[in-house]
Amino acid sequence: AGLDAWNDERHRTASTVAVAFQNSLGEKVIPALVRQVAVSDPGIRFGLHQGPRQMCLNLLADGRVDLAIVSDVDAQLPEYVVYPLFTQLLVVGFPTARALAPLPRLRIDGLVGAPIVAMKPGFGMRRSVDRLFASSGHEPALAFEGEDLRTIDGLVAAGLGVSIVPLDGRSPAGCVWVPLSDPGAEREMAAVARASHESAAVAVVVRALVESASVAVQPR
Repeated sequence: AGLDAWNDERHRTASTVAVAFQNSLGEKVIPALVRQVAVSDPGIRFGLHQGPRQMCLNLLADGRVDLAIVSDVDAQLPEYVVYPLFTQLLVVGFPTARALAPLPRLRIDGLVGAPIVAMKPGFGMRRSVDRLFASSGHEPALAFEGEDLRTIDGLVAAGLGVSIVPLDGRSPAGCVWVPLSDPGAEREMAAVARASHESAAVAVVVRALVESASVAVQPR
């Protein structure tokens, strides 16, 4: 009976949760979520979509996903329910070979004119970079615009420029991270659902996210 229910298409559809998530969450947060749900509620399956922040929000707005996991969402939007997950400090990535002395922390105006290795427009971290530079009255001097943080780390290590990235459990070879002291030098990650389309399965996934996400990205 269990296999018959699993193979029934109506049961399968009702137990599938479509999730869109920013690229930086694909290495740890999403695998931790899938593992936890597999143990607690094995009947739930995932339809996963990875991409830039704006793409994730567009998929949610169009009804193509049930949940978007993105950064810096306005919690007052009436059409959405926002579930805060965790906050990450933002740090500056320097190539190890050029870090002549340890710096306790930096302000964004100390990076004006420095070559910045950043994500492309539409990505969550690019939004954070532009916001920080705008607060200082300047624009970033872009050396490269990429689509994933691993590429950003590699190009910083190679000496192309410096980056602004979230502090998490990654340990990129050839990079040194220095905290930013500017107000707002952080990003707040949240799960966002449409208020009119919440379901029991979505509630299970959100609960698992809240329990597992902050542990997955905790710096070591």
